[in-house]
This record gives sequence, structure tokens and C-alpha cells, in this order.
Amino acid sequence: MIGGGIINVLLVPYSAGLSASAEVGYGVLLTALGAGFFIGSFLMSLLGDRFSDETTFIAGLFMTALAPIMWSQVGYLSLAAAIGVFNGAANSVLNISLQTLFQKTVPSDLLGRVLSFEYFLTSAFSLVSMAGGGVLADKMGVSFVLLTAGIMELAIAVSAFWLVAYFKRDLRV
Repeated sequence: MIGGGIINVLLVPYSAGLSASAEVGYGVLLTALGAGFFIGSFLMSLLGDRFSDETTFIAGLFMTALAPIMWSQVGYLSLAAAIGVFNGAANSVLNISLQTLFQKTVPSDLLGRVLSFEYFLTSAFSLVSMAGGGVLADKMGVSFVLLTAGIMELAIAVSAFWLVAYFKRDLRV
């Protein structure tokens, strides 16, 4: 949620730079994100069982990291909307695979508490990134903050990839 919170708070000022009307740009980007969620969920229902949950989770992390990086480099509403569809689909891939991993690995008597704690952490990171992202964007610009958030998310995705690879190898021994 580092990037997710920043995207949530910066979508209005970002869209203002893409369209004659911030409201129109914001509406287009929100619609694109919603379409992406829909498409990603549909694709996961068709293709999700062809890949391991770990693979789709890591892919979703990398995909969500790419969206703010791409947005930071785009100045056209049509391209930003396409990235919004990509980001929405990426979030679906990430969230569906994460929930599936939790359901498969956490004992059922602990699942509610684990998911509640995960939601708490996600909300906390989202709030921190919203507060920090807004302040930083005011000082350094929206594009810089989006790029920085995407790079941070890429570092998290690489770390998750190596952790999953390490634990999968460790479990085989």
C-alpha cells in the first residue's frame, strides 16, 4: 500500500495535469482503475489455477510497482487511463493471490485474526503513504513522488521474490 496510498492521494492532482478539467481526468482514471479491477478479477478466475499463488502474488507486486513508475512518465490522459486499467488488473492479481495464500496457509481458527491484522497493516501503510505522499508532492512534484513510490514498490517486490524463493527452497530440503 505504499504506492496504493500515494496513488489514492495524488490521483486528483495528477489528473489535473492531464486534462483541461481535473474532474474529467479524475473520473477517467477512476473508471480505468475500476475496469482494470474487473478485468483482473475475470482473468484470475480463468487463469489463476494455471500458476502458483506465489507466482501470481509476485507478478502482482511487480505489476503494481510498474504503474506509478509509468504514470510518472506520462502526460496524456489516454495513456494514463491505459496504465490505470493495468494498475487495476495488477491489484486484482495481487489481492486475489494474497487472499488465496492466506486461506491455504493459515489455520482456519486463526484466519480471521490474521486477515484482520493484515488489513490493519495495509490500512496503516496506506495512511502513512497518503500523508507522506501529499506533503512530498507539494514540495517535490507529483511525478517525482509517483516514481519514488514505484521504485520503493519494486524493491519490495524483489525482496518478496527472494523471500519466496528462499522459503520454497528451504521447504524442499
